[in-house]
Amino acid sequence: MIAQKEVKRIKNFQAKFEGLLLMRVRDELKMTIAAYQTLYKSSVNFGLRKQIQAEQGKAELENRITDLEKHRENLMEKVNI
Repeated sequence: MIAQKEVKRIKNFQAKFEGLLLMRVRDELKMTIAAYQTLYKSSVNFGLRKQIQAEQGKAELENRITDLEKHRENLMEKVNI
């Protein structure tokens, strides 16, 4: 009878211990998922910012190309005179 009580006590202890381990695993998974979600959101925002910067830079470069082409034409006219 004492052995049966001891076995029950050990099983209860193991069940509590396993329950605590499962809770820790669950909490770690929640934190990991939250970290990945934050990382995803940050990377999407970063990508959007870079795209906007690239589009702005493209317009500036196109304007610079136009200005340089005009300047080249003026220089070519001076040479041909």
